[in-house]
Amino acid sequence: MKQLIQNPRARGVQVVDLPRPALQPGALLIRTAFSVISPGTERSALRTAHDSVLATARARPDLVRRVLDTVRREGVLAAYQKVQAKRGGLRPLGYSSAGIVTAIGPGADGHFQVGDRVVCAGAGYASHAEIVCVPTNLAARVPDALPLETAAFATLGAIALHGVRQAEPGLGDRFAVIGLGLIGLMTVQLLRATGARVIGFDLSPDLAERALTMGAEVAAIGAPDAQVERALSWSDGIGVDGVIVTVTAADDAPMLAAAGMCRERARVVALGLVPFGLPREIAYEKELELRIARSYGPGRYDARFEEQGQDYPIGYVRWTETRNLEAFLQLAAEGKVSPLDLVTHRFEIDEAPRAYELLLAETTPRPLGVLISYPEPGAGAHEASATDRVLSDGFIAGTGRQSVPVIGASGEVKIGVIGAGAFACSMLLPILKKMPAVSMATVVTAHGLTALDAQLRFGFERIGTDAEDVLSDPDIHLVVIATRHHLHAGLTARALQAGKHVFVEKPLALNENELVTLEATAAVAPGILMVDFNRRFSPHAPALRETFAGRGPLMMTYRVNAGPLPPTHWLNDPAVGGGRIIGEACHFIDFMSFLTGDSPIVSVEARTTDRFLPTAQNVAATIGFKCGSVGLLLYASGGSSRLGKESIEVHGGGASATIEDFRICRLYRGRTMSRVPGSGKGHVEALTALLRAAREKGAAPVATATIAGVTRATFAIQAALGIGREPHVS
Repeated sequence: MKQLIQNPRARGVQVVDLPRPALQPGALLIRTAFSVISPGTERSALRTAHDSVLATARARPDLVRRVLDTVRREGVLAAYQKVQAKRGGLRPLGYSSAGIVTAIGPGADGHFQVGDRVVCAGAGYASHAEIVCVPTNLAARVPDALPLETAAFATLGAIALHGVRQAEPGLGDRFAVIGLGLIGLMTVQLLRATGARVIGFDLSPDLAERALTMGAEVAAIGAPDAQVERALSWSDGIGVDGVIVTVTAADDAPMLAAAGMCRERARVVALGLVPFGLPREIAYEKELELRIARSYGPGRYDARFEEQGQDYPIGYVRWTETRNLEAFLQLAAEGKVSPLDLVTHRFEIDEAPRAYELLLAETTPRPLGVLISYPEPGAGAHEASATDRVLSDGFIAGTGRQSVPVIGASGEVKIGVIGAGAFACSMLLPILKKMPAVSMATVVTAHGLTALDAQLRFGFERIGTDAEDVLSDPDIHLVVIATRHHLHAGLTARALQAGKHVFVEKPLALNENELVTLEATAAVAPGILMVDFNRRFSPHAPALRETFAGRGPLMMTYRVNAGPLPPTHWLNDPAVGGGRIIGEACHFIDFMSFLTGDSPIVSVEARTTDRFLPTAQNVAATIGFKCGSVGLLLYASGGSSRLGKESIEVHGGGASATIEDFRICRLYRGRTMSRVPGSGKGHVEALTALLRAAREKGAAPVATATIAGVTRATFAIQAALGIGREPHVS
């Protein structure tokens, strides 16, 4: 299929051929008929991509602080790798489209049917692409009488509609709209539909003239002072009842104008990208109310709503983003808004990059409403099937295990990768690319654009969106699984059953049932199973294990200054990420296990300071080992970002050791102190050990029993905290 993308490395917009996205649970595959370019948002994205690192730093000091925190916690190299992975990646464009449902994922069949005409919303979902995969709450059915080219404006219309709802206009109220671009002009129409009177302001005479045709009584250009004077005159010296600011601006001039033209106790709604501080002396004197419109309504940026389909009860949240989409479509069907009157340009998908050239040009008038059209099925478009394979975490009950593909005399290991997110692209794939006798065969991701980005960066021969492209390839020796956590167990089992060696990002499983199934699968599978417990492979680990061997039971503390994650982050979702203990603390428990010689874990106790579970991010856990050693894991998310992330102390038999962020390691024996050379968390060494074992047909670098024991310890911590039962206060 064809998709329009932004390529920062090529400093431009391109149409690329990609595999269609995977059909996901709770989502729809939709063949796009029309999509709409958002001039302000997409022009801003292009300009940001063209900015230098220094310009970006000046514009986003918050990002600079985050990079500096990463440097302090993880070192310069890790920070550089993350910045490069983020900055140079291919990016989808677009977030408003309309088309036909061609396939329905599990959990979505009660909402839509194949053949439904729908609108799609959301960056990363409703992209400028022939086929898109969209969660149900980001789609809405189009009224029968409404053309799809009109419906394609629904997301932009919902943004304007949510801004109008925030303004609460009444019959006869007088409102000003500052910024008469695409969303501003639709805001004018929506205000008129409520019975409000409207005055509009912009710097462009052409847009001001258009506002008059959209229902504005007055539309004017001029500096902020002139805008205030005109609004006061139009409102008989009283001031307007409210202002909706839809313009994009780097300074506070639009907000100054908004405050100046308001009556007492009026409302100012910041809908556009503007500094939204009101001047206090004016806001205080008039007792103004500032409201921020968050995109297209309640539910936006809530993964539970957008990705998992958890709707808000209508009795408590009348207008969600989905219901705003539906309301705008109805208004358009009734002729109360007319988006097609705003169309200035039309392009077929192959010619769409030309639209962005016009957006960036300094000529006037600039494009306003830009429609992109897509070919009909049978005219070169790929038609999705209703039986498309679903990306899921299910196990496949294999009838037999294949043999591991033979690694030839050259020692070349062919690698297939499933999942290419931030960690894979910043850490795992750069390491694999540099390793000798490694062939990057296939990369598969849920969205073809991510796979293409990985191919361009790391030289994969093939890309896809179906895990079977990797699992069923008889030539692939090693499967690397780097998806979100809830897919790990199912994909690992399928890869082992397919006769592959498997390297899976932590954690291995999210619950006991998954783990038991994997243990049984690994016990009879010919391939090696390895979880990315990399700390045990760090340059410091062997020296510590050798030092403390034979010194009796150890006392260990592992402090992790993890930093906070928002409660809505996917890692904190028990069903997707498993929580931070299962999702990350397994690393630290495994390192303590390694220092004991992988003595079995026999006891786990845990406490938390978090008041509400299951999103525990501050945990103290005591791990007891069969050899008598005891480890204390202190996992804290509320510490200072000035402090490093990981600190380890080990004591036993007259010796002590400390590690600081795996950069500095000190050994103390009696009255002497020495430093262990080297640094790093063992990512390179872990992959090297796995490849060596695969080539030499040796034993797995870490025993499956050890991996399972560490994983069960994280489950035990969760159970000790009461996760999965009623929340409690510690």
